[in-house]
Amino acid sequence: MSAAINPTITALKESSTLAINLKAKKKKWEGQSICHFGFGESPFPIAKGITQALSENADKKAYLPGSGLPELCQAVADYYKKEFAYGYNKNNVLIGPGSKELLFQLLYLLEGMVLIPEGSWVSYKPQATLLGKKTHILQTFSKDNYTLTAKTLQHFCASLSPIEQQKQKVLILNSPNNPTGSIYPDNELKKLAEICQRYRIIVISDEIYAKVVFGDKVHTSIAYYYPEGTIVTGGLSKLFSAGGYRLGVALIPNALSSLYDAMKILISETYSSVSAPIQYAALYAYGQFAMISAYLAKCTRIHQTAIYYVHAKMTELGILSTSPEGAFYLLVDFTPFKEMLYQKGIQTSHELAHFLLEKLNIATLAGSEFYFPENKLCLRLAITDYDGEHVLNHFDAITTISTEQFISEFMPNIYQGITRLSNWVTSELKECIKQ
Repeated sequence: MSAAINPTITALKESSTLAINLKAKKKKWEGQSICHFGFGESPFPIAKGITQALSENADKKAYLPGSGLPELCQAVADYYKKEFAYGYNKNNVLIGPGSKELLFQLLYLLEGMVLIPEGSWVSYKPQATLLGKKTHILQTFSKDNYTLTAKTLQHFCASLSPIEQQKQKVLILNSPNNPTGSIYPDNELKKLAEICQRYRIIVISDEIYAKVVFGDKVHTSIAYYYPEGTIVTGGLSKLFSAGGYRLGVALIPNALSSLYDAMKILISETYSSVSAPIQYAALYAYGQFAMISAYLAKCTRIHQTAIYYVHAKMTELGILSTSPEGAFYLLVDFTPFKEMLYQKGIQTSHELAHFLLEKLNIATLAGSEFYFPENKLCLRLAITDYDGEHVLNHFDAITTISTEQFISEFMPNIYQGITRLSNWVTSELKECIKQ
């Protein structure tokens, strides 16, 4: 007997980030030396205070309120108020089993077409497709570090019919960004907010990397300029290195109280509530953030060191790369080697990613997974393939040795991956240029 499956599901494929992670792990299990730039998971240990809180509350077995443990909701509101100056209170907060699930629930409830900038997380469009939503991919450009501009959004909205212009729309923004590592400029967010107000656009601001920012960069949110129409999402997975805990947060403004109430109903009929022990662990993470902030800041400096190194190497090779500003990622573009790649039968980002995995054992993700055109020869690199605990224990050594020596000794997979890529570009692609 075979089951009849919803054709919307069968038309989709498994999440590309999860799929590449399984492929890379399979190769490792087979004894192959894999340099894994395909999956963005923070490698650092979870802060001890969080794991201790989880252990101490392992006996908590009662169902919690669907919106979340009240003390946790308060702690989350306080955290966002102190760290980012947002004006949310505990009655604006919802706790879910990861921000990914909360995004899905929000998209389910919100009417209207979904607007997604090129260079956005792989799951936004599939989620909208599962829900039967009409989606539009908005073009972005390298000169803007692949952030959506107000000019592009205005042009798209103006191209709609008068009736469509008046209908509700949903825009998903992600900053710091996966796959580019870019941060939206403050002045551009202000302009985007004005257009969203004008054309009745609700914004879901995915800020899962909000505290993973580099150097003198500062995370800014469209919520500052459009608080009445912006929903902020976040969670434990990235900054707190706790992806497997599956705890996300959504902050819904008072102006969208009807959405908050609808979310509570939907939660009650779906996942009921998030695991109680995990919520108590999150209570420590958000409520005692000052106790672990120095540790988390050190983790971010390590991310920065690794990503700056890779960016510098890409530049040396002549491979175009986004400017690293936050998150775990770089978007690299092989367009300067387009003709040489065509000679090797590589004409799409999928073909390029497949070649690197099969021939060089370098796992990456094709740029087309992030809504760029298939013939744009770009790849996303996640710079997290190292033993986080080992690196933490030796990071102070970077003051006495070169960054290259530190990367080669303590992040060998990253060093090997860049070395393999460098040798291939230098020996094969650049030789094609000479010929």
